Amino acid sequence: MRTVLCFGEVLWDLFEIAPDVYRREIGGAPANVAVVLARLGIASRLCGAVGIDRFGSELCARIAQTGVDVSAVARRKERTGLTFVARDDTGEPTFLFYRHDSADMTHAPTDVPDDVARGCSFAVLGTSTFVPGPVQATSERVLAAIGAEKSCALVVDLNVRAHLWADKHALVSVAKRLLRDATYVKASSADLAALTAIDGRSETAWLAEAPRATWFVTRGGAREGASIVVGGAFVATVPTEPAVAVDATGAGDAFLAGVLATLAASEVPDFVAACAFGHRVAAAVIQGLGGTSALDDPAVVARLRAT
Repeated sequence: MRTVLCFGEVLWDLFEIAPDVYRREIGGAPANVAVVLARLGIASRLCGAVGIDRFGSELCARIAQTGVDVSAVARRKERTGLTFVARDDTGEPTFLFYRHDSADMTHAPTDVPDDVARGCSFAVLGTSTFVPGPVQATSERVLAAIGAEKSCALVVDLNVRAHLWADKHALVSVAKRLLRDATYVKASSADLAALTAIDGRSETAWLAEAPRATWFVTRGGAREGASIVVGGAFVATVPTEPAVAVDATGAGDAFLAGVLATLAASEVPDFVAACAFGHRVAAAVIQGLGGTSALDDPAVVARLRAT
């Protein structure tokens, strides 16, 4: 069975469901992707870090219960990361992070197993873990492990968060470097707009930075569909599945997981089918709180797996 490695942040998302009453859900883009993949029957491995505190133990256990391989999730003395999520009337989230010096932000290279990418067919990572700081060296170690696994396709989730970078041009350099070796790229129109705002080049020029990659570019927060670009050339636009969001947190993560689930299950990639399934998964996920909880319902998963 093909395995997908997901590297990066692992934390709890906290939602206020009544005045002063909060509900916690699995959070962090890599964790969301790994869990959704596991729910869809695709083997996934998560590499990240949580604390040795109760929050970390329970988070790791919750993720493991979904079928994700958590053997590469490190346990550190720093506290487990938390994010408070507020939603507007349309389900669009805003985030308040409590992650300063948290376990996921101090994840060290020595925490990563030597064989982290062994046997993996796909590996997902984004730009944010390359922000100068403790996790930058860890990201380099994981990237090297992916490169050493010759049959492992690099999947870049651009996830541009320009506000995290003191030097915006360093972000551009990291993005270019990852795109150069990418097999697949998931990006939003907002990600590309953020990059063009820094270096002044067009979206077309950025798409050309990954000439060997297949791009899946979501538009309008994934509400307007996704464009497929292969080798720098536009292939198709695949419309979204109509859905009213309870919470759009993790919609892009669910979309990426759906795309990868399709690619992992087929020897001959059908990019339009992968994109369409990604939209179906995202439409299902936004019916629950957080990036994974809607798939706790076996009936929802069964409907998705039957399509």
